[in-house]
Amino acid sequence: MPEISRRTVIGAAWSAPVVLAAVAAPLAAASGQTASSVAWGAARGDFGGTSTITVTIPAGSAAVGSSGSILFSFPDTVGNLPSFPTLPAGWTYTPFGGGQAALLNSPSGLTAGEYVFTTGEWIDLSGSYEVLATWQSAAEFGSSTSLITVKPAGVPTVVWDSASASWGGTSILTVSVVADSYAAGELGVIGGFDSGLPTGPVLDPRQGWAVTNIQGTRALINPAVPVGDSTISFTWPAGSGTATVTAQFISTNGGVPVNATIQLG
Repeated sequence: MPEISRRTVIGAAWSAPVVLAAVAAPLAAASGQTASSVAWGAARGDFGGTSTITVTIPAGSAAVGSSGSILFSFPDTVGNLPSFPTLPAGWTYTPFGGGQAALLNSPSGLTAGEYVFTTGEWIDLSGSYEVLATWQSAAEFGSSTSLITVKPAGVPTVVWDSASASWGGTSILTVSVVADSYAAGELGVIGGFDSGLPTGPVLDPRQGWAVTNIQGTRALINPAVPVGDSTISFTWPAGSGTATVTAQFISTNGGVPVNATIQLG
């Protein structure tokens, strides 16, 4: 595993890019797949939830009896590092680079089997982010990587009843919210559906949804978005040619906008 010199860390030229390069460059140079490996327990993590990550040391591999490290970093340079409230004896966890990366280092003498670690709660960043885990064994050439996407828990789904509709016809938009969603019971708004149309559709909102006007533009509002499915009927105006309509759902309790698109024509 690469070592970071004291000069790199505390010298006058210290910066996040410098420190990241000091660790990431040797890992990148070690191309190829190791026999030992790292894997997140799931491809997704939820804000406020925890995740597991597992290092697997196969019997008979060069990694047995050696040591290794997991480098945690952000492919898009924005994110929150995982925390590890509990670690096995001898393992250490060190964030660096101003919180842009961290190293989970093992002691020497790794045995064959699985080492499973549980993160602390993921921190909300007002949008999803990715955390890349890169494992390198001190006794193997190469590395193993695993990526997790951290998102708001219980992201709502917004879907039309079909991918396309006819002018003058009717479509149903369904908003689905699970019980642990950040949107459940909170103020929700749907907008954007009038854009690009000769006239706005006739709306028949249900389950607490109502038509409102926000800064001169029609929208749908629900002061407490219900758990389960809620539906809104759209009767489209007469028209010709084609048009694309995108309805966008936003919760005032956070998360990211959720879009549903339908083609008219």
